[in-house]
Amino acid sequence: MGALTAALEGLGIEVGVYTTKTYWGNVMGDVTGFGTDKHKLWYPHYDSADNMAFAEDNLPFADFTEVYVKQTMGNTVTCGLSQVDSNYMRSKP
Repeated sequence: MGALTAALEGLGIEVGVYTTKTYWGNVMGDVTGFGTDKHKLWYPHYDSADNMAFAEDNLPFADFTEVYVKQTMGNTVTCGLSQVDSNYMRSKP
């Protein structure tokens, strides 16, 4: 994963990580070096709430310390389109 992210960043592409604490642990173990300071975390947490309140119970892990985007629902209908995922993004400072 390190070589892939480095190659993308070398092309000027911003890289984020879509995972949960559980998924990261099961797939990546205790690997660090991809966290908040380097890559923005996109976290699926289906509670239909446009807030980051859930994060205090799920962070930190690896070297992620904040969630940038939260996926709030999956497979919703928006503007007549089905299977659309709903997301909430942290406001920029």
